[in-house]
Amino acid sequence: MEPRPLTAAEARRAVFIDFEGTRKDPPSLLGVYVAGKRPFRQYVIDPVLSAAAKYKSPRVAWRVKASGPVEALEELRRIVEPGGRRVFSWSKVERIEIAKLVAGRPGLAAFWAGRVEDAIPYAKAWKARAHPGVKLKTRPGRGRNTLENYEALIGLDRHASHRWGNTGKRVREVKEALRKRGSMARLTRTQKGYWTNLLIHNENDCRGMAAVVAVIAGLVKPGKGVKRAFVLS
Repeated sequence: MEPRPLTAAEARRAVFIDFEGTRKDPPSLLGVYVAGKRPFRQYVIDPVLSAAAKYKSPRVAWRVKASGPVEALEELRRIVEPGGRRVFSWSKVERIEIAKLVAGRPGLAAFWAGRVEDAIPYAKAWKARAHPGVKLKTRPGRGRNTLENYEALIGLDRHASHRWGNTGKRVREVKEALRKRGSMARLTRTQKGYWTNLLIHNENDCRGMAAVVAVIAGLVKPGKGVKRAFVLS
């Protein structure tokens, strides 16, 4: 079944979100990329990691702040609601987790109910039209419709440090280190690097998703065009 139509104008104003965390715990980090001129932003919604939000790495130039999950989603609502921006994630995870986070807040729950759209059906429909003969690689535990595969189709690649598979470990390591040491200043260089690479990975997830949707909507062309518009670390 074809997903809901997506116009170029809607894609140009869309919002792309991505949670990071471990498989068994609530999300620790929410990344938000608003297409257009707004800067990338991240909300550290795990209280154990709140101290990490203040850590200033020279490799992270965007806005990172500690926030309760409800407060973060209220702020995001104020971005999305005017003009009815469409909101995308890669999979249904974000929609499910948001429903849990806003339970007990009727107004906010009503706003977010069904608001976040899974970008994968759009990507699959586009691939069927643009690359019908391409067989995507199956990623262990993740299937074949991964953001990584679709980024490759449109000509994007990431630095090895910012690809997939390390998120859970990085979150666990930094949380445990903060529990023991109390502040980012006392963490080792390696532990600080885990946090910085987690932030960059999250930013790349949001920007990479935006790039795929931009190609689907005809805003940019694959290859050099998409690389110029969406530079990934």
